[in-house]
Amino acid sequence: ARPDEIYKLKAELGISNDKKVVLYTGRVSPEKGPLDLVHAFRELLALRDDVFLLLVGEIPRRNNPNDKRMRYGRLVTEACETMAGRCRCIGVVPPDRIQDYYGIGDLVVVPSRFEEPFGMVAIEAMAAGVPVLAARKGGLLECVKPDETGFLISNTEDPASFAHEMHMLLSSPARLDHVRYNARRYVEQYHRWEIVARDLEAKYQALLG
Repeated sequence: ARPDEIYKLKAELGISNDKKVVLYTGRVSPEKGPLDLVHAFRELLALRDDVFLLLVGEIPRRNNPNDKRMRYGRLVTEACETMAGRCRCIGVVPPDRIQDYYGIGDLVVVPSRFEEPFGMVAIEAMAAGVPVLAARKGGLLECVKPDETGFLISNTEDPASFAHEMHMLLSSPARLDHVRYNARRYVEQYHRWEIVARDLEAKYQALLG
């Protein structure tokens, strides 16, 4: 995204241009761990005041007290509201605009609690040139290589250590830039759609003999 587009979107979202944006995209549900990120971000605010947390993704609105995802979504929303002006949960954005939101991110966080089968958000962020900090879970380990294509964190359920890791990364522009370049190159080499389609076709042909 161009600097003027980044500035415009930040203004629309009420984010001052001097703030570093920690970005979460994906379902707001327990297995994805966004509440862990919100709790860690509260700790991060005690370490630095130049950050803003933006959460983008589906928040269940069903009025069903027995719905686990609905209750979880409410916890995330309420936790964000206690940090008004520093944290915002905006719900779903149109698919053709998600790249704009990656464009304003300084660090994309994937705090999954379950063993991710692949981790499309990490690949999307890497393709957009945004450094990724991901939980050490499942398929995320295949594409997020520490200090090469991204960064990994072992315990996202400890807010203090999680916040410290984000603080250290946001304070290290050289580390972020190194990963930004490598990650974009990695996606171009292995995860462009034409490459994925070719490899999938080859696997089917091998199975069918």
